[in-house]
Amino acid sequence: MSLDTCDKLTLVVVSPERVSVVNGKAFFLSQKTIEGGIEYAKRWPGNVKMLFDAGSRPQDSASMRKVVRDDVPFEIVVAPLNSTQIRSTIRSADVRVIALSSHLLHLASETDGARPRSVLVAENSLRTRWQMIKATTKNPAIRARRLIWEARQESRFRAAVRLSAGIQCNGSPTYARYCRLNHNALLFFDGRVPHGDMARESDLTRKFEERKGKPLHLAFSGRLISIKGVEDLLVVAKILKRAGVEFVLSICGEGPLDGKLRQMATEWQLEHNVVFRGYLDFSTELVPFLKREIDVFLCCHLQGDPSCTYLETMACGVPIVGYANEAFAGVWRESKGGWLCSLGRPKAMSSIVIELTRKREEIVRRGRDALSFAYEHSVQKTFDRRVSHYLSVVETHGAFFSK
Repeated sequence: MSLDTCDKLTLVVVSPERVSVVNGKAFFLSQKTIEGGIEYAKRWPGNVKMLFDAGSRPQDSASMRKVVRDDVPFEIVVAPLNSTQIRSTIRSADVRVIALSSHLLHLASETDGARPRSVLVAENSLRTRWQMIKATTKNPAIRARRLIWEARQESRFRAAVRLSAGIQCNGSPTYARYCRLNHNALLFFDGRVPHGDMARESDLTRKFEERKGKPLHLAFSGRLISIKGVEDLLVVAKILKRAGVEFVLSICGEGPLDGKLRQMATEWQLEHNVVFRGYLDFSTELVPFLKREIDVFLCCHLQGDPSCTYLETMACGVPIVGYANEAFAGVWRESKGGWLCSLGRPKAMSSIVIELTRKREEIVRRGRDALSFAYEHSVQKTFDRRVSHYLSVVETHGAFFSK
């Protein structure tokens, strides 16, 4: 079927976010969700509807934005997931995009039958989901039940992938596990830095010249929570100081471990080496800071979720020294934009950093590799690929003309 015969196509994106509504008119959405909806609307030849489960969501989070329907080029639908409104909207879609999640999976089968129209989006592999459970559940009995439940969900996920019109995998771990189950599989790497905000080759050269002879400037950005391995950042700093390395470590972000990390820095007399910068606005503060000041990014993520951190850091021309969780290991194999070290081994990470103090030119070389990979997976190119993938479903299975 030719897409030229369709005047209007409807793309329905079912978000895993729960959204609060203010006075029936305004919504609190994450900045990333808003930007994603805008990118879809730029490319989709018709209407874009974004569906959210109704519920409370913290309204004071720095990443949340208050929007009204007229502010954005896509339709916002907020209702309980089992409501008639949600189900009827999904049934009328030409293509529906649904996260591979246990509480959304039932929506993928709505009237698919012989004409599948659901494209699933996979984020976390079973291994990563298990890692998250182990990191956040202390009670052994509860932990065991959750691990078993997650394994059973994986069987449901695999069945859904086989029956869907396509699968999009954010990162190598899920792609490796699901691509053989569905012939229409797409691998992508998620990030938020637009092409125009990325670093340039000249930026890397200039930074290298300006930072000659200065202490190595390391950085971390993200939520200060245990599954991000942030306590290991202070261990790395402690080892570097004992080794006589001149360095500064900037920790950018907020979270429940902020106080503990500050206490560790004080107890280990790292106040002159570790700087807590708090939350930085992504576009106006964090990206310029990384591009201008940072030599190497430290990533102690203990689990393999497809963090935007990897692509966003590389887009600034900053190479990453990171734990070999399955997500970063996949990015590293594709990009060589940094260095891998053993999972949960801050001493191994410190050894790499110490070596880099003697090989500053290697930092620039890996920074170029990182930047090249980020350009290939820029926001624009990634959404071009993803929307083309959705349109292939219409071409293969036809539009839903009975709306």
